[in-house]
Amino acid sequence: MKKVIYLLCATVMSLTLSGCKKNNKEEGEKPFTPNLDTQTTGKIVVNGHYDTFEALDEQIHKFNQIYPNIEIKYIKVDNYTTKAVADALFIGNTAPDIYFINNAWETDARYTNLFANAEDLSDPSFGIDLSNVRSELIYKDGDNHVPSVPIFTNTYGMMVNEEIFANNNLSIPKTYEELIRVCNSLIDAGYENPVMSYKGSIYSLYFPYFLSTLNGNQDAVNALNTLDASTAGSYLRSSLELTQDFNTYNFIDKAKCTAEIAKDNTDSICFRFYKGDVPMMFTEVNKMSGSSKRETDSADYQAHQFKYSFHPVPSDDKGGYYFNTLTLSFAVYKDSANITLANEFMRYLIRSQSLNEMSSNKRQISPAKNLGNDQFFNSFKDVLADNRVLYNPVIGLSGSADTQARKTFDALQSGKTIDEAIEGYGTYA
Repeated sequence: MKKVIYLLCATVMSLTLSGCKKNNKEEGEKPFTPNLDTQTTGKIVVNGHYDTFEALDEQIHKFNQIYPNIEIKYIKVDNYTTKAVADALFIGNTAPDIYFINNAWETDARYTNLFANAEDLSDPSFGIDLSNVRSELIYKDGDNHVPSVPIFTNTYGMMVNEEIFANNNLSIPKTYEELIRVCNSLIDAGYENPVMSYKGSIYSLYFPYFLSTLNGNQDAVNALNTLDASTAGSYLRSSLELTQDFNTYNFIDKAKCTAEIAKDNTDSICFRFYKGDVPMMFTEVNKMSGSSKRETDSADYQAHQFKYSFHPVPSDDKGGYYFNTLTLSFAVYKDSANITLANEFMRYLIRSQSLNEMSSNKRQISPAKNLGNDQFFNSFKDVLADNRVLYNPVIGLSGSADTQARKTFDALQSGKTIDEAIEGYGTYA
């Protein structure tokens, strides 16, 4: 990789301070202590858009070992993400006690009702310990209230076929140089395309790196937020150079990826990976949600099962980044007839153990401060401990700037030069 990228990365930001690495050992968590009489009776309804929710069912079963007489039922609502549903959800006697919400909807007028009807989960009288969740993931409204709490989060990285690596005496790459070296070694071993992805995208490599160059650099964020290419260009260049550098190696066959990965979804990505001949698949956690189910549906995987795991894509000499965004949050209806029971169930869910178990079951990544023992995402513990975690709301990049940055990278990927791609920043349709 070009030395200028390493030098710029080192100059622009340093997320890891000497001596600040935390012990990766899990901190102990006290057992759940019920606040209500364990013989309390009642019913809680959870509404959302998932067809089924086995991860929640598992926690309901464990909660019922403590409260055997509280019935909790998950009900899928059709067209959940439409304005009509959001407006009608709390009308009549079918209103839920707990419901799905996405914090990104807060500025969308279609979903005003979902936020207006949410209680403040930070109210200390509810006993919900929000300190179990990383503070950067907790959304607060203009009144400093917490209308929702994260349940699942998303990040970008790569699925790795550990069997292929073991058979070729290769280690999973931890730095960008190692990534290049491993890819070349895999080509020498007969793997023409060591990396696959939907349409040949390398978003998992370049976008977390791009955000890392902005983290703590307010001048860069301000320049990009102006949508003026002349002021933003210098802050895009190093990430575009990284992208261009990786492209020169031709590790990804875009035509093959497009032909063999039909859609950017769990089925298409996982079923292609389960054929067992792809060393690394660039993707995101949301495209693997419930992927353990697909294992049983894949004839290829059932014929030959192999160990695989998910890792950050290394983009500099220290490794990769943990670009963490929200996937799903829960809110509690403020006028619920069963609000005491709903808050007790939320108090049970918002613990490291429950959050980690749910995420492991769904094959999502947990919002908990202390990640669990799920070996599938184990590498992200190191990234979390090294403080190489990126949160766009903390960085402060505007929605428009975020969109224009993505399209600038797309322009480079489509054949434009770095200068040509930068010149279009702020004007992409």
